[in-house]
Amino acid sequence: MTHNAATPYLERRAKNLNFFAKNYPGIYNYFKDYQFQALKLDIRVDDDEVDFIVNGGHVYGGFGKRYAKQEAAKFNEIFKPGCRVRSVVPITKGEYKNPRFFADRVKELYDLSPFQLHSIDDFKGYITPEFLPMVVFLGVGLGLHIQALTAARDVHHLVVVEHDPDRFAASLYTVEWWKIVNRQRERPGRSIDFVLLHNVTEWQDVRASVWNKLIERCPMFPVTTYMYNHCADPRYDKVAADINRDIYMHLFSFGNYDDEVNQLNNAIHNFLKPVPKVGKAKDVDLASLGQTGVCIVGSGPSLDGRIDDLRELAKKALVISCGTAIGALLKHGVVPDIHVELESDYLTYRVQSENADLEALKRVRILGAAQLSPLLFELFGEKRLFFKAESPLSELFGDADERIIDAAPTCTNAALAIANHYGFSEAYLFGLDYGFPSAAQHHAKGTLYYDENAFASVSATLEDETIEVDAAKGGKILSTTFLYTSLRRTENIVITLARTCTVYNFSDGARIDRTAWVPAGEVGRYLTPLNDIKELVLNKLFSSSPLQVQDAQVAKQTAKLQKFLTDLTRKLIGILKTPILDLAQMTGVCFRINQYLHDKVLTESTAYYYFTRGAIWHFLHAGYSHAYALTNEMERKLWMEWWQDRFVAFLDAWPEHLSGVIRKDFGQPDPWLHRSIRNPESEGIRPSITYNTANWVATGFEYNEKSGFRHIETAQEVTQ
Repeated sequence: MTHNAATPYLERRAKNLNFFAKNYPGIYNYFKDYQFQALKLDIRVDDDEVDFIVNGGHVYGGFGKRYAKQEAAKFNEIFKPGCRVRSVVPITKGEYKNPRFFADRVKELYDLSPFQLHSIDDFKGYITPEFLPMVVFLGVGLGLHIQALTAARDVHHLVVVEHDPDRFAASLYTVEWWKIVNRQRERPGRSIDFVLLHNVTEWQDVRASVWNKLIERCPMFPVTTYMYNHCADPRYDKVAADINRDIYMHLFSFGNYDDEVNQLNNAIHNFLKPVPKVGKAKDVDLASLGQTGVCIVGSGPSLDGRIDDLRELAKKALVISCGTAIGALLKHGVVPDIHVELESDYLTYRVQSENADLEALKRVRILGAAQLSPLLFELFGEKRLFFKAESPLSELFGDADERIIDAAPTCTNAALAIANHYGFSEAYLFGLDYGFPSAAQHHAKGTLYYDENAFASVSATLEDETIEVDAAKGGKILSTTFLYTSLRRTENIVITLARTCTVYNFSDGARIDRTAWVPAGEVGRYLTPLNDIKELVLNKLFSSSPLQVQDAQVAKQTAKLQKFLTDLTRKLIGILKTPILDLAQMTGVCFRINQYLHDKVLTESTAYYYFTRGAIWHFLHAGYSHAYALTNEMERKLWMEWWQDRFVAFLDAWPEHLSGVIRKDFGQPDPWLHRSIRNPESEGIRPSITYNTANWVATGFEYNEKSGFRHIETAQEVTQ
């Protein structure tokens, strides 16, 4: 390039770097002295074009500016105002069934909505307004397509993604980033985020970074997120497809206040009993003990055929049973070293107390999440509690080095996280099938799922909802969308675990990425290298002088939580006072509320953030999704008024409800301990219905190519 041709490009880069130095110092520091690694910038004076050369060839055929304008115009035409886009199907009347404080108020809101669905096919998509609520630019390239689209269309929220530093470095010469960013920053209710990666070779790692950014943007994600894959990059195609595959998992993992306050109530009882805390990782120090192994046991059907392998490994490796798997193990005569439970609901206690050998349970140590029902802890012998990092309880009542990361959403996930936390060198997975050979063989024998009275319709339900997934030993196996989601969460945990621990899969179900599948009968070569130190490890985990949460800490933290919630609700009510007249204002109000949660509450306390976020997100999602689904403007305006009114009413009553739960006398009998989240909290205790004679409706999710995943029914106990 000649000097004259290069001058405006060099000046543009200098302006960009000066802007980033003041506003994004991390970007500035990385790129201020950056040298291209595999790219050359090609500027052509004769036709005012620019491109870059990779491996001896032009990326845009020599016409980068022309390509960017045409690509942006095509994207703008596809998503023109008035067109419909599909993401998640809107939730409608009848899907919030738990008769509790939060769920009752969201249910009331959905019941008011003029938008209702009789079937999935009734949903034609969300309306695209004159503006674009959120665009994720997958790939920067020269950045000219971003400049072109944002000039042609009002994009409220931008997420700019690039995994190749060369390309973002090139865009510093070609794009006036300071103008794009300032245009967003100068207008209220707008944002721009950069997800710039380096030394990334796997598309899964790109996906993880993009996902973490998107889930901060409720409710624009997942309702109205527009993916712009620059140059149709196959790597970014995989990222987008994988995110779309997990959208429903995100939507139904919001959490909610009813569950959070029930967990808090259980935890306070456990602290005051007291149930001691499990040993800290630094005190257990497995790294100094040589090669240590742990068997993680779920209740998948392949457990029955692998029980002999498990017995052999149990001679040296710890055996951790998870949830309902303990029934199958005890039927086989295997007493686990530790049993892990995670679920806080009273029904978990009912499951174990009415279906397990109670005398045998007393011989088993339990390691339960802090929010576990106190009644469930009492069924077992030696007991310890742990804090899962994702729970607000971990910050409120646990030390930083006591928090176990990724210990959700299932018991097997918790056990894997525990193995990672304490540094076991090898993990062996049994009964983690996430699938089944047939609808009649869906769990290990001896689990409650084969009780004809309790689950007479399980086989039919599974058969109706089955999908095919890759099997661990090759070929295909049946699964369900629910099990598949659990598999995906497990694979995410294994990614972290596999960095320090070798994970072997002794389950004959679905294939689990980054694990080595082991055929039956080959257990010997895994057993021999293990050190025989089970009792030493158990003594460290279940110390004879354990620590416990002090009463003074409970009083202090609950008082602070009460004050925080009072202040938060006042702030959000203030935001909601502004009348909402159109989709742009609806988008802006939702953004302001979520931004306050992320920038103010999360910065102050992750505990406060996660305790309140779920309930707020459910309200944001309700208002936003139905506003965009409604096509009649008068109905939309009426809906947004109702949404504001009902949301404010919930916020106004919220602190008083919390006070009623945490400021009672915990030394007195507590009806909450004997009631499921699926039962009303305000009524007296109804006569207990035995688990074996209860009628059940199974949890279900439906999937089709048009609409993706749709939650069709929530598990509930139907009391006649």
